[in-house]
Amino acid sequence: MRRHFAAKPGMANPFVAWNTDLPDLIGIMLDRLPEAGLAAAFRHLAQDFGRHSRGFPDLFLWTADDYRFVEIKAENDHLAPHQFEWLRVLQGAGIRVSVERIRHPQAAPIKHA
Repeated sequence: MRRHFAAKPGMANPFVAWNTDLPDLIGIMLDRLPEAGLAAAFRHLAQDFGRHSRGFPDLFLWTADDYRFVEIKAENDHLAPHQFEWLRVLQGAGIRVSVERIRHPQAAPIKHA
């Protein structure tokens, strides 16, 4: 993975943002994700790239011995069908996922002088 990343810097690609930390971050993910889960995710993507390239969870969070993918939603927002499908595929493949709701506190009115 690192060799291919180094050989193709800057090449237009829908999967890669050319951040120098990316190989290390991908390594962290690969160390934590179950192989069968990773294979299922790639298989799902390959089945219909145009449709399945959208809806992947927003975040990958990890600690020294745990991980999960997280979809972030506002308090009144809902999962789109393609987001729900990704969560179903990942969870069905043994990958930990969650949906987290963000609550926005009511902003205090601005006082004019």
